[in-house]
Amino acid sequence: YWLEAVSPFPEFWAWVQAVLTTLVLFGPGRRFFGPGLKAYRHLSPDMNSLVATGTGVAWFYSLWVLGFPAWFPEASRHLYFDSSAVVVAAVLWGKYLESLAKGQTSLALRKLIGLQSKTACLMDDQGQERAVPTALLKVGDCLVIRPGERITVDGLVKEGRAYVDESMLTGEPLPKIKGAGDRVTGGTVDLDGRLLIEATSVGRDTVLAQIV
Repeated sequence: YWLEAVSPFPEFWAWVQAVLTTLVLFGPGRRFFGPGLKAYRHLSPDMNSLVATGTGVAWFYSLWVLGFPAWFPEASRHLYFDSSAVVVAAVLWGKYLESLAKGQTSLALRKLIGLQSKTACLMDDQGQERAVPTALLKVGDCLVIRPGERITVDGLVKEGRAYVDESMLTGEPLPKIKGAGDRVTGGTVDLDGRLLIEATSVGRDTVLAQIV
């Protein structure tokens, strides 16, 4: 009650709330009103419509109660300026957190896209090795993966033995040993051994392509 003691007139602090809430609604909160009204015109109200309606009606009602209290029964002379401002602030904070999450997701997707190799070392029927674009690979092709190279496609190990780092796909921090008969996933890294793999999934059918 000490605020009332220092107010220049009885409704001073209520008018302060009205001014501050107006600044919030038609400042940062105006982003809800344009899209919300447009959604109403298209008969497809959305979250913006809900926020604009709730905060707008509360603000408008409170303004009328404050300006013309005699028009309302005494029991209904309540002000909801603070509620309008809090709702707008809470929704804006939620949208900010959502944008942060989307940014982190986009960064993770860009990292995953970076795992896709552009070329692969193909071994033909005569045992000759040559570099080919990954777009030309087919199921059944035999590929050579050397230490330090990224595995280009999903496949089955035919020869060799090596530790494979799968952390970017699975989150598993420790590399896994892969040998003949084991399956490997495109985008993972051969750490220390030469592998000969047979492609089982290429292009859009690989695990990595389906993730990104």
